[in-house]
This record gives sequence, C-alpha cells and structure tokens, in this order.
Amino acid sequence: MPESSERGALTEGVYYILLSLQKPLHGYGIIQFVKEMSNHRVVFGPGTLYGAINTMLARGWIDCSDVMGANRYCELQTLIEIKKRLSKRKNRGIAFIGNGNYHYVTYLLLSEIQSPFTLVLFDHHTDMMASPSTSLISCGSWVLHAIKRLPMLKKVVMIGVREDLGKAIIANQHILETVGISMSKTSQLVNYKFK
Repeated sequence: MPESSERGALTEGVYYILLSLQKPLHGYGIIQFVKEMSNHRVVFGPGTLYGAINTMLARGWIDCSDVMGANRYCELQTLIEIKKRLSKRKNRGIAFIGNGNYHYVTYLLLSEIQSPFTLVLFDHHTDMMASPSTSLISCGSWVLHAIKRLPMLKKVVMIGVREDLGKAIIANQHILETVGISMSKTSQLVNYKFK
C-alpha cells in the first residue's frame, strides 16, 4: 500500500464525505450528497460509507463533530478541548474542509511553531476583529488573537483582502499601533509587521 494511503490521503471520496458533514446528515443523506456532488463518479453503499469513515478515524483523522460551542465563536474552554484532540494527531499535515466558521483552529496550529515565522493569509477578510468577549475567539478574531499571544509570529501578510475591509483597518491603524502593529497596504495586499 502506498505511504499516502497508509496515512489517510485525501481521496475524492473522502473529500466528499467530509464536505457533506457541514450540516447534519444521516448515512443515506451523505451517500446522496456524495453522489450528487461528484456527478455520480463516487457512489457509496451503506457498508462502504461506514467502512470509509472508520478507516479515516483509524488512520488518525480527528473527529470534532461532537464539540459544542465551536461554530463561528469558540469558547476558550472549547478551544482547549480542540487543542487536546489536535495534540493526538499522528501526522503534522492538515486539511480544513468546509466553510470558514472554524478558522480559529489555525491559531492552535500556529501556536505549535517554535521559531520565528510569517503568516501568509489568503482571505477576503482580515480576521482581525476584536472578540466580543475575553472568553471567546472567533473566525473573525483569530488573527488578532494570534498577533497578541504568539511571540514567534513576527509578520502577517494578507492577500485578497476586500478593499473596504483594508480601508477600515487603515482608518483604525492607531488602534493597531497600541498593540505593536504597523501596517502598509498595496492594492489587495495588506502587510502587517510587528514592532
């Protein structure tokens, strides 16, 4: 068996199974979703679907579907639980499947980096909003959270930021400077450097 298969490579079938999990579906719903999304190229029967899911878990895929209080806004206690689960992963490679409601998991992965680094973020949003509460991190606040708490994060380069969001940050640059962030903007590239 090739090494990538042993580690649980992201095959087309696995991709569609994971994509289907964005909303609650039972087995038959997943089978139908996969068939439709793949234009009938990938067809699972009940036995093969559950076998594929069990194989993913056996190969080290991490299931966080039972974690409550994590959609868009994540309570810090919940973030600790997600970090515990991530610490048990067998491989360092990771793929996020689905919408951006869980971008803050990137913060956990960045916190593992032990040498100075630059984050290059491809997104239409800056994800630098202030969190509505000190006990929450969100898909819209994780970058600011990382800037404030990760000493190895030295620079953030954002590519593709919506123009209106970039302008809002420029208008509020004095706020960013209070936490040691200076900023330059060129077209759709926003470049943050920390003092």
